[in-house]
Amino acid sequence: MNPMIHNLHVGNASFLDGEISSEWENAAMDVVAAAREAAGPDIEILIDAHGMYNVPTAIRLANQVAERDIFWLEEPVTVESWKALKQVNEQITPLVSAGERLHTRWDFVHIFENGLADYIMLDVT
Repeated sequence: MNPMIHNLHVGNASFLDGEISSEWENAAMDVVAAAREAAGPDIEILIDAHGMYNVPTAIRLANQVAERDIFWLEEPVTVESWKALKQVNEQITPLVSAGERLHTRWDFVHIFENGLADYIMLDVT
């Protein structure tokens, strides 16, 4: 799921700023809390951030959703910037999933060599 989806046309038009307003961030956390309450403790909640966020925002969001016991956060930052993914991965609790926007085996080299994702989501094209 993407509880931050409503923010798409507010602050992240064209994915340029990587930020989320505090209003939409709070609303997203309410959605995650409601999902956790409805699903119970035994269901894994997976969140896709679509690589929309900058490093500080991704870290903040990931650590907030971790409080609601989510299983993974998919592409908290754009995976094309493996250095950004490394910064995020070192500072968050949730597992990281990445890879649907990588298309060749060489695109995955930094992900594998640096342990930047716990799960790989291939988009076989």
